[in-house]
Formats: sequence, C-alpha cells, structure tokens
Amino acid sequence: MGLTVIKVIVVDQKSKQGISGVGVKKYGDKDYTKTNKQGIVNLTTENSDIAIYVNGVTQYDGSVSECPNPLIVEK
Repeated sequence: MGLTVIKVIVVDQKSKQGISGVGVKKYGDKDYTKTNKQGIVNLTTENSDIAIYVNGVTQYDGSVSECPNPLIVEK
C-alpha cells in the first residue's frame, strides 16, 4: 500500500468551527500533533490499518481504506 494522507478536523459541537491546539495522533506515534487554526491535522500512513486518537480518546480504529476522509471529530 502506498502513502495515504488522512485529514482529521476537530470542530466545536455547537458552532461547527475548527478548534485549534487539539492533540491528534495515530497509533505508533510518540507525540501528539496539534490542530492548526482551522482545527486540521493531516496524518500519513503506509499501513492498511490505523487507529486515530484525539486528546487520548480513540476516534477511529480500522481499515485505512474505510476511514472517513476527512475524519470529522466534534468536541
């Protein structure tokens, strides 16, 4: 499998606006990457499966090909 980019967007549950500074990472990453001003982080993987965490909570765990892209997480 080639390199896949998954866009994760963290938005406010009420306003649907992006939230900056939220920690996002995939399984195997040592550190969290913070969302930008629009609430976006791009994760890359060459694996066929991925687990994505937002502030330590699993938001997706499964096949890369079935992962919503963008993966929108409401907080």
